[in-house]
Amino acid sequence: MLLYLSWWLACAFVQVFVLRRFGLSWPQAVADAGAFTALLAAGGFAAGIVFRFYQPGPGGWIYRLALSAGVGLLSVIVFRWIMEAAPLIDPGYGSFLAASMPVRFLFALVLLSFHVTAVWMLSVMDDQHLVAQRRSETEGLAREAELATLRQQLQPHFLFNSLNSISALAGSDPGAARRMIQQLSDFLRGTLKKEEARVLFSDELAQLNLYLEIEKVRFGHRLNVAFVMQEECARLLVPPLFLQPVVENAIKFGLFGITGPV
Repeated sequence: MLLYLSWWLACAFVQVFVLRRFGLSWPQAVADAGAFTALLAAGGFAAGIVFRFYQPGPGGWIYRLALSAGVGLLSVIVFRWIMEAAPLIDPGYGSFLAASMPVRFLFALVLLSFHVTAVWMLSVMDDQHLVAQRRSETEGLAREAELATLRQQLQPHFLFNSLNSISALAGSDPGAARRMIQQLSDFLRGTLKKEEARVLFSDELAQLNLYLEIEKVRFGHRLNVAFVMQEECARLLVPPLFLQPVVENAIKFGLFGITGPV
């Protein structure tokens, strides 16, 4: 709004000095320029509101030109009516006013065309920014949904086999069954609580280790796990549970059907 008012105020100053060159006194020049600029500013503001609700298509320049011409013509007519009715205007000003109408209309057409085009461009840029923002938000929501789905996914055979192993251990080794229940509980709790988009790689390995501890109870001496990692990797940020399906598939296709250690 401040930029808008500054633009029309600058136009008014230019008009004052131009009118002075045509012999008008300072009061007449200021009154003329002030009234004419105020009408153009009001018309430009109204035209700008139109573009907030309607965006013309590829041939929109014709619409913008017609709108500028219509608003400019209306502004010139209203201006002439106001100035002719003003009681403090010099009588000799009437002839100057009548002779200047064509020039005023062209001046109004140029200013309003520029103003309407600028408002239209800003509206288009705002719409594009809004579309890009909505697209970004939609993509973000899609990524969050994918991560949420990943966090909720747990291979059914793992859960069922773990419960079967706990059931078998409950009679032969109650202590191991309790440990496995606690490990399964910690693993599930960590899986469901991972709401962050990125986690430390060290935290991801800790969660993965819970899963492997449960699998070690199931497979016993057949499953041997060794972590080989550079120290600086622990501070990296990674998507949560991004290694989980890799390790699950490794165990599924690496241990099943094999009797020896893996």
